[in-house]
Amino acid sequence: MDPDTWTHTPKTEHIEAARKSSSKVPPTPADPAEAKPYNKKDPMAALRVPGTKYESISLNGRPYTNALLKQLSYWNVAKLFTYYSIGYRTDAISILGENVMNKRGLVGLAEDSLKYSKTEIKSVFDVLADSANYPVLVHCTQGKDRTGLTILLVLLLLGLDQHAIEKDYLTSIEGLAADREQRLQSVRSIGLSEEFAGCPKDWVEKVSGYIQDEGGAEEYLQSCGVSSEQLNAIRSILVGAPQQIST
Repeated sequence: MDPDTWTHTPKTEHIEAARKSSSKVPPTPADPAEAKPYNKKDPMAALRVPGTKYESISLNGRPYTNALLKQLSYWNVAKLFTYYSIGYRTDAISILGENVMNKRGLVGLAEDSLKYSKTEIKSVFDVLADSANYPVLVHCTQGKDRTGLTILLVLLLLGLDQHAIEKDYLTSIEGLAADREQRLQSVRSIGLSEEFAGCPKDWVEKVSGYIQDEGGAEEYLQSCGVSSEQLNAIRSILVGAPQQIST
């Protein structure tokens, strides 16, 4: 069993998102070739826009998942696998939520992503470094955690000050206000606290501090395998002539 399938990963979230969005599925295209049948391996397939290129990158991959699992007691690991094996996915995830994710909080989980998801972060920046991919829309389920981490790295790379980044991050509070109650129900169902439905005011400060301790955005991204040429390309695409980054 792949551990990626039962933490708070896109597979579980996309199933839930597909259920909530079922009433929003666009009408079947006039051209049958454009029609997209339901695909249980990709529950969001029916919502994909024809002609748009999609890059599905699970920012929280196996190393990240394993790091969370190692923080569980043997008893809780056994319970988690048992629940999952008999089809109680939500109960399985709640064990991880209650015993690990709540303790780490959104800041701690972002730091864990930076530490254990370097391969996935490189994949994201491979996309961002190719001008042929623009315009680019970066998103996750709520658009504030994994998306927030990606955009934080981009903005730090571009040299924006922390105040501007915080202001941008906190706009998600207003943007997500309409379905706050639904999100609260969702996070509570997997054993998470109310914090996970919001945007901690100190998130940018603390996660930026972690990145700074790693040498700053440039050095951190290079440690992920992103080349200086790619970093220069991203700067050039987003702000014009880049400040050259040397190897």
